[in-house]
Amino acid sequence: MSESTFTWLAYSEREQQRAQNLASTLSERETRDELGIGSIRDAIADRLFPGTSTIQSRARYFLFLPWLFQELEREMKGRSRERSERAERSLISSLRRSGDTRGLVGSQTALVERLPSSIYWGGLRVLGIRRVPRTLSTYYRWLDDPRRASRVARDEDGVAIEGVVHTWWDRVPPAPPGFPEVASFALSTADSRYLTGKAIAATPYRTMLGFLFDTGEPDAAAIFPWDHPQCSSLPEIVRDDLEVAEQFSLIHHGAALLYNQLIAEARSDEARTDLYRALVLAWQADSAAAIEHFDLRRVWQIAPKASPGSMRFIQEWQRTVRAAGGYAIADHYATRELVTSREVRVKGRQRSRIATPFRVDWSGASGSARLDYRWSSSVQRIALDVAEGRSHA
Repeated sequence: MSESTFTWLAYSEREQQRAQNLASTLSERETRDELGIGSIRDAIADRLFPGTSTIQSRARYFLFLPWLFQELEREMKGRSRERSERAERSLISSLRRSGDTRGLVGSQTALVERLPSSIYWGGLRVLGIRRVPRTLSTYYRWLDDPRRASRVARDEDGVAIEGVVHTWWDRVPPAPPGFPEVASFALSTADSRYLTGKAIAATPYRTMLGFLFDTGEPDAAAIFPWDHPQCSSLPEIVRDDLEVAEQFSLIHHGAALLYNQLIAEARSDEARTDLYRALVLAWQADSAAAIEHFDLRRVWQIAPKASPGSMRFIQEWQRTVRAAGGYAIADHYATRELVTSREVRVKGRQRSRIATPFRVDWSGASGSARLDYRWSSSVQRIALDVAEGRSHA
């Protein structure tokens, strides 16, 4: 389903400026959780793309880290956190020299504060690459324990895991020659096969991530996961999950657009008020069928642990938009009041952009983009990496 579009004829300098503001707003990809629905969004994203996050960037980090940590396990020299951070910063320098710096953690500065280990630690566990369910800090303490070589480590089921090097990492392919002094993001065929196997085995049900890793064709043009050209080839259960994701993204988008309209009104920003009102009306025209017929129980099946507040808000949003009928929800009291009260409930009055419009900065497009469940920020590039590695065969 494509996003709503409309034409704005600019006959004056003022109208031209409005058109330019509109184009800028439509190009925004900022998806901050302004209305407190993150628990639903993340549950759907985890269902489609387990082990990923919005700040992950390249697939080979899932192998870089085990390779670095396996070396630390062999050395047993103590001060593991410091040596790990040095190794990760050295890897950043090696990757800079490779020429391909897309998605490089620390591409802008060598003083990067959040290193790859903290970004990928959780995903390594979800994908089953990291076998022991412990925090990164606990892992460093274990590395620094001089008695660890004689101790038996156990997985989450209490089963003993043999061997020092393989205590934490599950049959990871060997590091390439020269690593980490020589490193690149290009996956080998063996790397891609390994990550594909882990993605498929990560959950008891089929996922879009497993499908993309296994047989996905490289496609950088798909704006949303449901735009991928192979969607018709997905297993039925994945198509169902993807339909839920698309419909929830569409339904929530109207609330996000109205939220920005209300901020613009509160700030007396006439140009942005007009453009968001037009976007809300276009959304309402395009989304009538989804609002009327989509069963939100399909969302709760995927996100049973979503926060009660976020569930109530979405249910009430669907109900009030339905009740508005043909009346413009941009001007409808109940929908406007629902969005206003929700932001205040989530943030408090002092941090509300609607209640205190000049107390908090506003870029002009706060959380206005449709939910894409990590697709454009992370998953698309990672899936392309795996597909390119697979193509080497």
